[in-house]
Amino acid sequence: TCDFLICLITFPATAISSAVDSWILGTGFCWIVAVCATYLRIAAILFMTMICIHRVIVILYPFEDVITDSRGKAACVFIWMFSCCRRFFPSLGSILSTTTQYEPSV
Repeated sequence: TCDFLICLITFPATAISSAVDSWILGTGFCWIVAVCATYLRIAAILFMTMICIHRVIVILYPFEDVITDSRGKAACVFIWMFSCCRRFFPSLGSILSTTTQYEPSV
């Protein structure tokens, strides 16, 4: 899901900015794309980590029902909430900041 959403949300904006060789979509949309891309990448990495942990548990305890449906759903909710909090609060700081963005001199 995360990888599909990354392609759906960030790829068109990145393709447009690459074709034009500059960002023409405005600073607000730039912020939205950056926040969504980071949020979804964090979630994708955490989901892959959870899959690896699940497979290790299944290999170590093959006949025990350690991972139940409710624990799996709770892990998914935790991943989405953690990703949201991990990305939202630094973004809020960048919105409230009065400093200007760095623009390299050519």
